[in-house]
This record gives sequence, C-alpha cells and structure tokens, in this order.
Amino acid sequence: MKGKLLVIFLTFTFFSYAQNPNLVTNGGFEDYPNPNSTPNRWSSSSDFGTFNQNTTDFVEGTSSVEFTAGFSDLMLFTLADIPLEAGKTYTVSYSYKYLGTEFDANDNIEFSFYSSTNPFLHGINIQDNNWNTVTTQYTPTETKTDFEATIRVIPAEFSSEYKVLIDDVQVYEGLPLSTQAINLENAISVYTSQNKQLNIKKSADLVITNVSAYSILGQQQKLTPNTKDLSSYNLNTFSTGVYILKITTNKGGITKKLLVK
Repeated sequence: MKGKLLVIFLTFTFFSYAQNPNLVTNGGFEDYPNPNSTPNRWSSSSDFGTFNQNTTDFVEGTSSVEFTAGFSDLMLFTLADIPLEAGKTYTVSYSYKYLGTEFDANDNIEFSFYSSTNPFLHGINIQDNNWNTVTTQYTPTETKTDFEATIRVIPAEFSSEYKVLIDDVQVYEGLPLSTQAINLENAISVYTSQNKQLNIKKSADLVITNVSAYSILGQQQKLTPNTKDLSSYNLNTFSTGVYILKITTNKGGITKKLLVK
C-alpha cells in the first residue's frame, strides 16, 4: 500500500509545472470598495451601465464582476501598472459568462492593450450561457512598466437586461502550462543502447539542468553524467525493470518512462 501511494505522489510531482505570476492586480475581482462599484485597481469609462460584485457565480476565488449594459458598451480599464517586456511572449486569459437569454452574432467581448508601436486587440463572440475561458498570446514590441489592459463588453442591442460576468483575468509570461508540456514532450526523447547507456535527445533551444531517476517504488537511483550537457548516462548499476526519469530544463520539467533490459 505504501508503495502504491508513493508512485502516485511521484507522478503528480513530476508532471507539475510552475506558472509565472499573474501580472494583473485584482484580476480575480475579489477586492471592491463596495459591492455596487467597480473593483479596486480597475476603472470604468461608461456612464450608462453598471458594475457589481457577484458573489454567487464565479470561476476563481469568491466573486466575479458583473457588467450590466445600458445605452452603450461598457469598458473596464486596469490602472496602468502591468509591466511587459519587448520581445517576450505573454499569455492573456479571462473567463466570461453571459446571463441573458438571447444571442446575437454581434455580441462581443474585447481584450486589448494600448501600445504606440504594437497595439493588441482580441475579440470573441458570445454564444452560450456557460462559463468560457478565452486564452491568447501577445508579444509586445516595446518595454513598459505601465501597460493598460481594457475589457470591453459590446452588446448588439443596448438593453438593461444585457449582463455578462467576467472573472480570473490573467497576464503572465510564457505559454499556457498545457502548451509547455506538449512542447517539451515533443522536444525531448530518451533511448538506451545495448551497452546500457542512457541518451537524451533534445531540441537545440533546451538546456538540461538536472536529470534524476526513480524506481516504480519511489527509490531514487544514482545517475552520473557522461557529458557536461547532462545528455548521457551509464546504467550499469541499474537492475532490469521500469524507472521514472525526471528531466528538468530551462523551459520546465518533464518525466519519461525508462525501460532497462
């Protein structure tokens, strides 16, 4: 029983990836001066709609922000405090839910960054009443510590019944974790030779920083690299069987199954 539990623990640990910090302050809309106001660290541009804290329907934390349209579209601006660096790729994501009963092909939500050299605008059409998550990427061409993000809700027909929830707004450096895992899976392969040599083949942009091996019972095995780039190892001390190989790189970690014959 102890062995089974240990195997489960190791599998979970090895396949976990660290996401970079969210650069949007109060992106989960948890902090409000009062429930019938715009969230802290955000501001509004519309006088014909309302923003309220919704504590009964959300995807993260304990609340979301509810947009209610009046006679114009509604926009929320982050206070200008999002630091982005030129040439780096950032993941932008948010979740939304439409509370109305009628759908129009022109009901839109837009997310944008203002930039004098490379402005960013990403829009989607609202199509159902479920929580949906929008994910995209942005690579700025200028470095600023005060990028301003804007969420704009655009109803096809203006009505006080047009309500949309927004939650979990995130901007973080790098690709989504699922994409990182797929990229690493495709970029790294392992194989053993007949003389019990372990070889790790990788793409040129990866740097291996650590390699460790474990038995299926969770016992760590001694690995001594044959090369400075940590891509080759002697397995003469390994008994025949299946092992878990944990490979850590400059772009995340991955596990591979290792069969020693």
